[in-house]
Amino acid sequence: MFALNKKLIAGAALIAAGALAAPAQAQQGYTQQQPTQAPQQTQQKAANVTEAQLEAFAEAQTAIRDVQTKYQSQAADVTSESEVRSLQEKMNAEMVQEIKGAGLNVEEYRTITAALQTDPAVQEKYKALAQ
Repeated sequence: MFALNKKLIAGAALIAAGALAAPAQAQQGYTQQQPTQAPQQTQQKAANVTEAQLEAFAEAQTAIRDVQTKYQSQAADVTSESEVRSLQEKMNAEMVQEIKGAGLNVEEYRTITAALQTDPAVQEKYKALAQ
């Protein structure tokens, strides 16, 4: 029984760690991955990231971290796979709401995430906002 609880807790923690991809899946209403955009398309969108979008992204990031923390603490109490799934669904829905509340849609959030990982110009803009 202890091994099952440990496995479920670890699974719930992984749920929270994968938060960057999860909001898009929750919005789509299923967990099957959609085909990814071609790198060139993502780079083109990344070049168009505005300062206002980066500010909204920073707001969403803060809120998402809070949601992750909340659900990580709840993960310690899960005892079954169905509870893990339920926790994941609730967390995903909350993260989508936080993204929308910040003024972005999930696609914009994912595009900015990708841009921050690959585009030095966007990285510099984001660093400047943080200062």
